[in-house]
Amino acid sequence: MTNIYKDVGLGEDPGWRPKPGDSLTSLRFLFIAFCIAILGMGIVAAVILREEAANDSPAWQSIAVVAAFGCASLAAQAFLPRPLDGTSINSLAASYRARFFQRLAMSEAVALAAFALSIAWGPWWAFYVGAAFTLTGFARLAPTRRHLQQDQDQEHVEQDEGLVVAALRQVLHEGA
Repeated sequence: MTNIYKDVGLGEDPGWRPKPGDSLTSLRFLFIAFCIAILGMGIVAAVILREEAANDSPAWQSIAVVAAFGCASLAAQAFLPRPLDGTSINSLAASYRARFFQRLAMSEAVALAAFALSIAWGPWWAFYVGAAFTLTGFARLAPTRRHLQQDQDQEHVEQDEGLVVAALRQVLHEGA
């Protein structure tokens, strides 16, 4: 079976360099933006919350809540995998994006909760505990070549090598 998307170059991974009109690189840059947002929140936690912390006593209850929430988030991502729908190239792309954003939201929720708990209960560094869980979740969902290849292997479409990459790249290509 010939993969027409591979024939026009859509089955090849474009890497992380910007390519106008390529939806896979757009997804990757969106992922980078979320990572930068977590780092920005870390700067805010270090500068503002540290200065406002009148009571700098360790609040282990907030650390315990953040750690429990972080473990639950990582477990949910691991044990509730959302399989990709390979019935068509459009459904494959849609199911990949839905799973990506679901996992992204679960991961980022930990950092947001940790930030709120840092403000409410303290200590100011509780955010970093949540950020560690968030960045671990981000590392597991990153749209890297290795992760895309793992999705390709799970779909058992060896004859259509590069189909997952092609599905993620074709949406904007067809609209152009």
